Amino acid sequence: MSKLLGAERLIKKLQNIEKITLEQSMEKACKYVQDEARKRVPVDTSELQKSINHKVTATPKQALGVVYTNNEYAVYVEFGTGPTGQSHHDGISPEVNVRYSPDGWRYFDENTQQWVYTKGQKAQPYLYPAIHYNHDKIISFLSKELNEVLRGKNR
Repeated sequence: MSKLLGAERLIKKLQNIEKITLEQSMEKACKYVQDEARKRVPVDTSELQKSINHKVTATPKQALGVVYTNNEYAVYVEFGTGPTGQSHHDGISPEVNVRYSPDGWRYFDENTQQWVYTKGQKAQPYLYPAIHYNHDKIISFLSKELNEVLRGKNR
């Protein structure tokens, strides 16, 4: 028996932390970011919007969540392209070093059956802002989950 006042109660609460399902908490956080990204992404055909997903991998001691898209043109929407993207890329992650083509280019437009000259497109970030602008909410949410377990509230 411990002589430290309240130690037994604290030990019991700390043992309850094992009951926290890190994976479930991370799943909720990633779902929130996924929903935010889907709200922010520009929608034309909704193909890109529908392709935004998340994945969680967990061990008993940690959980890793990833919000992603495997859409082939997603990167061009997030970061922009060409000289236009280089001059209009506010809101993209400062952790990513993007190399933009300095020149415009031509491509064949299947719809109009004509060659088109472009200098690219502006960045329209949606993934980075979804987590960046919600960072505090996510931390608060995860802290609340942990506090509920420590207080013995059922999830």
